[in-house]
Amino acid sequence: MQVIRLGLAANSPEAQVAEPAFALIEDILKKAPDHIKETTIVTTGAIGRCETSTISGRYPVFNRTIYLLVKQFTLPSNILRSLANINVSSDRGSRRSTDCRIYQLLELSKLSKKSPYSMLAPILPKVAVLIASQYTNAPTLLFHCSSLISQVPSNFLETLLPHYLPVLVATCSRTQLDAIAKTLNQTVAALIILNSADVLEKVFLLETIAQTEASFTMIDEYLSAAAPKRKRGEKEKESSALASMVKSCIVPLLGKLVFELGDLEMDRKNVVRTFVQHFLAGD
Repeated sequence: MQVIRLGLAANSPEAQVAEPAFALIEDILKKAPDHIKETTIVTTGAIGRCETSTISGRYPVFNRTIYLLVKQFTLPSNILRSLANINVSSDRGSRRSTDCRIYQLLELSKLSKKSPYSMLAPILPKVAVLIASQYTNAPTLLFHCSSLISQVPSNFLETLLPHYLPVLVATCSRTQLDAIAKTLNQTVAALIILNSADVLEKVFLLETIAQTEASFTMIDEYLSAAAPKRKRGEKEKESSALASMVKSCIVPLLGKLVFELGDLEMDRKNVVRTFVQHFLAGD
């Protein structure tokens, strides 16, 4: 912690000062015994409370601390019940123990003079992807995050949808997609259609053609499964489900792609153009 404090005070590059420390912390949290993990979480909170990580405007370090603490909600709650049984007064004057992860985040919220939601706002896209990607493996992550900002879990999950749905589709995360759709009382196809421009932008801009084609195949399967059953003579029309969706959001989609294509190499730009033309042609 002192190394980070002194390094930031000396205006050293943040990545050079903080990232080695955060890498070490993450390694400890993965491998150490439970009591060491709890102490490490307390230390992480102390890093966030370093005056140089906030007052001097070093918000990347502060946000990195917040994200690392949120990430620990994937750990079982029963091993991290409060810092040495820290007691927090309830409304009735009784005492109750508080999860040390929540305690550290609430303390940082007070320090930053922001509500927990405002504190999370800069990293909300990353938090959303974390929640969604761990939804079936660590369902308590959503519960803790929504409790932190005083939201109903299902409402919070729906609010975060534009942030994580494109990522889940792009990575063909069927298990998470099916589970989240069930929680939201929707079909995966309906969720994709409602966020079609954002989803397609992410898929079109994947690094390899194979990844893009795999995502398109999955999308088409979901759309076709949700479509009304057709007669045998109409079977060929089922393949147009994805093309129809592309056409339905082509204006906002092209606006997003034009903005992003500037950073791509020419070969990748040509591939994206070919894909778009393919769907517009109705093939």
